Amino acid sequence: MKHFFVLFALILGFVSPQPARAERKDAQVEAGDAVAETAVQRRARERGFASGAPVFIRIFKESSSLEVWLEKRGRFVLFATYKICRWSGELGPKFEEGDRQSPEGIYDIRAEDLRVNARWHRAMGVNFPNAYDRTNARTGSGILIHGKCSSIGCFALTDPHVEEVYDLVDAALADGQQRVLVHIFPFALTTENLAAKLEHPSINFWRELRPAFAAFERDRLPPAATLCGEQYGFTTRRHIRGRDRIASAKCPLLTEEIAVTALIKPRRTPVAALVTSDDAKSCDPKQLRCRLLRIAVASKAACPKKYARCRNPQTAAIKSVDCPLKYPRCRKRGATRFAAIALKNAKRR
Repeated sequence: MKHFFVLFALILGFVSPQPARAERKDAQVEAGDAVAETAVQRRARERGFASGAPVFIRIFKESSSLEVWLEKRGRFVLFATYKICRWSGELGPKFEEGDRQSPEGIYDIRAEDLRVNARWHRAMGVNFPNAYDRTNARTGSGILIHGKCSSIGCFALTDPHVEEVYDLVDAALADGQQRVLVHIFPFALTTENLAAKLEHPSINFWRELRPAFAAFERDRLPPAATLCGEQYGFTTRRHIRGRDRIASAKCPLLTEEIAVTALIKPRRTPVAALVTSDDAKSCDPKQLRCRLLRIAVASKAACPKKYARCRNPQTAAIKSVDCPLKYPRCRKRGATRFAAIALKNAKRR
């Protein structure tokens, strides 16, 4: 009987739920216990990265490489490149469950996606399928970055390498990063590389992903991914001539942005997105804004396409205060002088 109670106590202790990672860390801090620094975290600290620095991951299938970038002074810096010892399938996206294909696209790792077990040693789910995949009827599940160097649709590293990636991701998530973005590309999406793959069936999909690759190469900040209909869109730190799509009701964010992307300054919404021609009829003519709006709406002059706001169909059609009156070629003849003076007076106020 005594042995029975001992065995029962051991089993109960084994199956009882363990506190969450963050809770365990808090408990250790409150108890005055030091949280052990791993070798990779110490190496990162010695290279000038803050403890728990935000992480960004890029994977290139053709070169079988996984890049880990850490944030430093508002930009990401390459920390290490790891060799992927195995991924399955061919270049191109994953289409359906069981096709033994590793995916391509924009994914993320969250705190609940971290796993430690004997099967994979360390594992991080990348949340395939994302909203883009589901919209395009792509199916699958259980796509991971893990150890043990064997894979069917996943990205496998050696155990020592996956430990390092896991520790950095775990520290970043514990320190407040909501999601670690993972960009999975077939290869570096340069103009030259795409030109060499023009006959590949996935060329159009890769062209959709190219702005994400190019934006990070330029800014060292991952762009915010949006879903525009059935296509990827990206809002970058610097908007080039209005060509970047902005997150909106029609193009919602694919995933939440990580902490450092708060540095991105959203572009101001044109006034045309907020007004209609009916506003010009119903507004108070005693107000300066109303008079300017009526002049703009009455104008038949075409909005010059060289201005980003004029490439917005709604802006060009409505002739808003923000676009036609700002540029001389958009103003109605005979009202140019009044509009310029009124606009100048409005700015003074």
